[in-house]
Formats: sequence, C-alpha cells, structure tokens
Amino acid sequence: MSKKAIWTVGIVVLIVIVIGVSIVFTNNAGKSTAVQVVTVQEGQIVREVFANGKLEAKVAKEHFAASSGIIEKVHVSKGASVKKGQELLTLATTDTQAQLKQERQQLELNEAEKQKFIKDDEKSRKQTFEDMKKEMSETGASTSRDALGDSSEADVRLFDLKMSHTRSRMEELQAKLEKSRLFADIDGVVTEVLVKEGQEVAQGTYAFKVTNVSQLQVKANMSENDVNLTKVGMAVEVTGEAFTTKYPGIITAISPVAVPSELDAKETVVEVTVDLKEQAEELRPGFKTTVQVTVQNAPRLLVPLTAVKREGQNAYVFRVADQKAVKTSIKVGEEDDEQIEVLEGLQANDSVISSPSPDMKDGTRVTTG
Repeated sequence: MSKKAIWTVGIVVLIVIVIGVSIVFTNNAGKSTAVQVVTVQEGQIVREVFANGKLEAKVAKEHFAASSGIIEKVHVSKGASVKKGQELLTLATTDTQAQLKQERQQLELNEAEKQKFIKDDEKSRKQTFEDMKKEMSETGASTSRDALGDSSEADVRLFDLKMSHTRSRMEELQAKLEKSRLFADIDGVVTEVLVKEGQEVAQGTYAFKVTNVSQLQVKANMSENDVNLTKVGMAVEVTGEAFTTKYPGIITAISPVAVPSELDAKETVVEVTVDLKEQAEELRPGFKTTVQVTVQNAPRLLVPLTAVKREGQNAYVFRVADQKAVKTSIKVGEEDDEQIEVLEGLQANDSVISSPSPDMKDGTRVTTG
C-alpha cells in the first residue's frame, strides 16, 4: 500500500473516532438521574429522656411523744389503718394525777390560811386601835385607825404569791395530762412503730410514722446531661416492672442541687419529683419506676438525616436547582432518630435530595420523582 493510501485510511479512522466520542458526549449530556427530593420545612426535634426512681407517699407524718413518761398503752401496730384524731399511745398518768390532786389541796389550804390571817389580823388591829384610843384619851391626844398603817399587806402578798405558784404548777401538770395521749395527725397507714408498752420516753421521742398511701408521687434521679431539657410542669409517663399500666404525671419539682448517683459515683444526677394524675390500688410506696419525658424543642429548619453527607467535620446536602444537583455546605445542630436541624446554608422551601447516591456529584442533572 502506498504512503498516500495509508494517510487516507488514518484520516478516515480519526474522523470516525471523533464522531463516536461526540455522539457519546451528546447522549450523556441528555441523560439525568432520577432522585427523590424533600422540601426543607420547620419542625421540632423530639427527644425521649428517661429517669429511674421509685414511688413514695406524697404525705407522711412523723409523730413524737409530746410529754415524758412511761408508755401505758400502744393502741396501733405497723400496717394498721388509722383516721385523723385516732389515739396512738397513752402515757401512764397515775403519778401526775396524784401530784395534781396534791397541788389542788395545797391551793385550797393556802386560800383558807389567807382568809384566816386576814380575819385574825382585822380582829387584832381592832383591839390594838381600842387600846390606843383609850391611852390617847387619857393623855388628851387624838388618833384614828389609819394611823396604824397597813403592815399586814406584805403578809397577804406572800399568801397570793404562794397560791400563784401553786396554780402555775397545777397548769403544768394539767398540760402534761393532756399531752399524755398521742393522736394521729392524718388519715393513713402506720408504717413505723418505734416504741412499746412499758417503755420510758422523753418528750420529743420519735414514736410513729403514718403514711397516706392513697396519694403517691415519684422521686426519680435524672442525669445531669438531661435535666436541663426538662422543667416544672412538663408531662411525663410513669412505668414500672411491678405494674402494667402507664400512668400520666407532671413534674412538680426539680432539685436545685446535683449529687453523685447511688448506682455510679462517677455519674451526677438531679432529683425530680413527679405527681401522678391517677392513683390505683396496684401502686405501692417503694415500687421502682421509670419516668419518661418527651422533650420537644422550638420549631426549626429540618432535613432528613439521610440527606446529609459529610466530609470530615463538614456537612453538606445536594440542593436541587434548575434540574441540577447543587452541592451546598450546611451547619447542623440537634438531631433525633430521623431528622437533623439546619442552622445555616438552607432556607425554608428549598428542595434537597433525600438520599443522594454515593456517586452523586455537584452539577449532576437530576429528575425529581
């Protein structure tokens, strides 16, 4: 083959290749990738916060001996149901009553002695006056009963002071008698009995605890990482292994201090108090519980977690504009199991690819379906 022919064949082949490549690029330029898109909208991040605790009585009253003495009778036992005003114990009062009787007799005796003194004193003063009058008449002087003075007043005041002391002593003994009986301050169940008959007790001795088991609340320990997500007034659900029903409640108090957890000293917890909206016979003080709090934040821009891609610490999505995928850097915030907050980079009503493929690139033509 001549050199001229060879050149001719080469040129023809080159033209064919160029035409083929041109056709491929033309075909690819007309193709697009089908994608699913979502619209960026405002929504809420929902978090579930849990805390372990136990049921306890909302109202429990400790009862203390109001007076010292020996216990004559304990009227209740542990587990007994009592009504407000029901007698719990009685102290022996024999000695106190005997002392009160003695003081009463002493008061009567003092009163009688006072009256006798006044009567005798008046008689004595009268006789003295007559003697003085006779003596003065003999000398020509004059006098009156007022001249004798009233030196007996001091003696009368002594009688009054003595009787006043006796009356005070009687009042003390009467008060002790009234305090010899201890009564329940509330309706409930006796959950603690710390005294027994024949025991000598001092005033203020802790004797009984009465618990109102019909009004229960939950004391739970919440992690320091979660407690700031909650606030007083939030609704909760209370569950437990010992009962099957979920009970609605409301947070009524959050402790102002944090303490080490009893289960793990490395963990810090805050006590949260929950009032139950419903009471039931199956609930008992001491049952273990779990408190579940659903926390919803203020509305914010959200996209699905599947829409977000990452390059190191940077996040981005593919926004759809003019039928093309536009790689868009974003700044993200909180997230839940399905959605993530977008702080910067997108606006409401933007369209983004919900689940971009691994080979999706900036500028790829897309068809939304």
